[in-house]
Amino acid sequence: MANVFDLTFSQALDKYEVDMNGNHEVDISQSDFQLTQVPITADNVIEQLEKIIMPETNVAVKAEGHVNNGRYGNFVNDMDIGILVKSTESKNTRKNTNWSISSFNDWRSARIASTSCAIPELTRFTVGDINQWMTRFVIETIRQDGKPYPPKTLYMLCVGILRHLRENEVHINFLDEKDSQFYEFKRSLSARMTQLTAEE
Repeated sequence: MANVFDLTFSQALDKYEVDMNGNHEVDISQSDFQLTQVPITADNVIEQLEKIIMPETNVAVKAEGHVNNGRYGNFVNDMDIGILVKSTESKNTRKNTNWSISSFNDWRSARIASTSCAIPELTRFTVGDINQWMTRFVIETIRQDGKPYPPKTLYMLCVGILRHLRENEVHINFLDEKDSQFYEFKRSLSARMTQLTAEE
């Protein structure tokens, strides 16, 4: 079975002869030739041929008001992407991130209550805030039973906080060994981990 384009093109060639000596103009103004259900005129011939040659580029609007763009009809939004990413995330990773943020926020609340200092929300941290407040956090934070965290656990707290920042589009990698902006913080974290290792 021939497709519509083959039949239409064949009909067009039968109806008109193209002068092969360089005259590429074809007069279709007096034609009764039709493609599909739309009469072809001099004004719409290109548009109608494009619709037949490239039907996948013709956008049709569905009754619900959504645009059907053929092959790529299912476009996603930010919420869809977030749901997909979270659905593939390890439960332990999510648990670690939540625990890290909870620990940080508990420390932040206690420090604000005790010292009346202004510690910004974690997602509003600048490089200076990392060096000032994360340094204090890794030195001061302790477990709920009052004992210090083991060194690896302290580092995992920092990894969870970093993951939280990335999830919230704060692109500050304070654990990057090559980034000298965070030298003060990294030096303090290293010193605290060394101290905790010696105490074990």
